[in-house]
Amino acid sequence: MTTETVELRFAPDTDTAGTFKGTASAYGVLDSHGTEFAPGAFAASIAERRADGSRFPLLLHHDLARVAGAITELRDTPTGLEVVGKFTLGTPAGDEGYRLARDGALSLSVGFRRLSDRPRPGGGRIITEARLVECSAVAVASNPRTRIVEVRSTAARGAANQRESTMDTNTEAAPETRAEDTETTETADTGHETRAAVETLTGAVNELRSTVEADRARLDKLESRSGRAGVTAPANDGATETRAFSHYLRTGTVPAEVRSMTTLDDTAGGYTVPETFIRELVKDLVEFSPVRSIARVAPTSGGSIVLPKRTDGTTATWTAETAARTSSEPTFGRLEFPVHELATYCDVSNVLLEDSGLDIAAELRRDLAEAFGKAEGTAFVTGSGVGQPLGLLNSGIATVASGSATAVTADGLIDTLYALPSAYARRGVWGMNRATIGAVRKLKSGDGQYLWQDALSAGAPATILGRPVVEMPDMPNVSSGTYPVVFGDFSQFRIFDRVALTVKRDDYTQQANGLVRFHARRRLAAGVQKAEAFRLMVVSAS
Repeated sequence: MTTETVELRFAPDTDTAGTFKGTASAYGVLDSHGTEFAPGAFAASIAERRADGSRFPLLLHHDLARVAGAITELRDTPTGLEVVGKFTLGTPAGDEGYRLARDGALSLSVGFRRLSDRPRPGGGRIITEARLVECSAVAVASNPRTRIVEVRSTAARGAANQRESTMDTNTEAAPETRAEDTETTETADTGHETRAAVETLTGAVNELRSTVEADRARLDKLESRSGRAGVTAPANDGATETRAFSHYLRTGTVPAEVRSMTTLDDTAGGYTVPETFIRELVKDLVEFSPVRSIARVAPTSGGSIVLPKRTDGTTATWTAETAARTSSEPTFGRLEFPVHELATYCDVSNVLLEDSGLDIAAELRRDLAEAFGKAEGTAFVTGSGVGQPLGLLNSGIATVASGSATAVTADGLIDTLYALPSAYARRGVWGMNRATIGAVRKLKSGDGQYLWQDALSAGAPATILGRPVVEMPDMPNVSSGTYPVVFGDFSQFRIFDRVALTVKRDDYTQQANGLVRFHARRRLAAGVQKAEAFRLMVVSAS
């Protein structure tokens, strides 16, 4: 028996017409948007609604103008989000939804705001927490295992005929007759006739049960097949999301693909950028913000990230058999990474927006990637920590002298490599700008071998002393007293994305000039988690 983790009840009236039951979201199932929900993803939302006593609306096809009823009961189970709802009969949307659901033409879907997620093995994302906004009856659900399993018609038809199954057959409606029941129905006068009738009924029930089980098995096969990539639930190629986003950029109106854009969650009037757009933006950001490509990146839902930090560990001492023992206790501190905001805007002419031959989303992505990438790339290296992340050069990282007051030397690189503890050095990456790379490529060991080794295969990084090199444009040039080279384990540099990207269209500010202004913003936190995992080379003779 499964245990329900959260339950919200509003005393549903299951004896009236229009009441239905179903699965609004099935956990652990890859949907057509390339995402799946983890068990308990909606638990917090349900608890919030339970506290304020409100209900989630039931919409048709995620259309805010077509409210068809309300969700009266929610159960967040280990396998999915189970719902009980009611179509409001007598309204156009309610009557339409009720008739279509009764005929098996509708399934269920959810409108939500994604709060946190993680990468999904094999591709896509697993949503671990989401804010539920609405539930919709839809013709084609993105999750292949959501469904309406029961719709009730008018109470006047009697309890036996109230239940109209649209997606499943209730095999308990005609239970198999037991042997002891057969014996008690026989009488001295009509025993043979009664027994024959019961046997006939039993045979019919068994035949019905076999048919139901066969149908159930066939449906399971169809569902399994629909979950395979390339059939009815293909891997998310982003076409719907990108098309919807481009529609918004061009016209400033919300397109029909409301579910993919989750516009319902943005009460400030902004427009959440589709997931595919965000993934491509991050790829472009790497070109201008190379630290992001090797750092440890994670989402966050808070305004500040606090991590516990052990500042002193326990110690052990040798002791005699009966001698007193020495106590020691670990001490702990905390690391805090405040979230900062990046913002910009750009103007696009009405002519370009109206030109269907131009990929507006791609053009905007490139512009934003350059603006945000340059800004965050600089902050990750030189950030002051005031209104921006604290960068590598200002994080108290230990230094190693280059061995020359004016240049980077081979001995200085070797000293830097071996100054780092081995636990970090074996995952270490070199970082320097292009001018410094040009100087380092000329350095040789005592036997005349270059320290720089080009990649042996396409796509692999070049190496210095066996460790990969990443070009970081914001590292200083080589000159006396500067820090042109960093070496360290960049998994100890943390980046927390709070708001990946939001875009707001301003139709009025620049309309006198024939332009539409787009405001974009990101929020993130970043910084060094362990300074001991890095070393900076300082240009100095000693």
